[in-house]
Amino acid sequence: MPYFAPEFGLLYAVTLGVGVLVCAGRLARRFSGDAFQWAADTLLLFFVVQYASVALPGCVGWLNPWSMTATVVVLSALFFGWGQNPACACGAM
Repeated sequence: MPYFAPEFGLLYAVTLGVGVLVCAGRLARRFSGDAFQWAADTLLLFFVVQYASVALPGCVGWLNPWSMTATVVVLSALFFGWGQNPACACGAM
């Protein structure tokens, strides 16, 4: 992040990365069978988000730190929502 001191930029990037990993892990857990498959799927989704956060804003000409952040947040929210157990989505246990 060019607008922050280097320490805050690092904290910002690590926070976004951890958030993506948590949401991707939640989605991967829903579809994966064992721990190794879950870890591989989580990392794959993490890399997809990194790629999309640069490619999507870049394709429309809006590539800046804020558009990349918005893309990461939207994709993470989608992963978090899709990772929810369908039986618990309506409040039933």
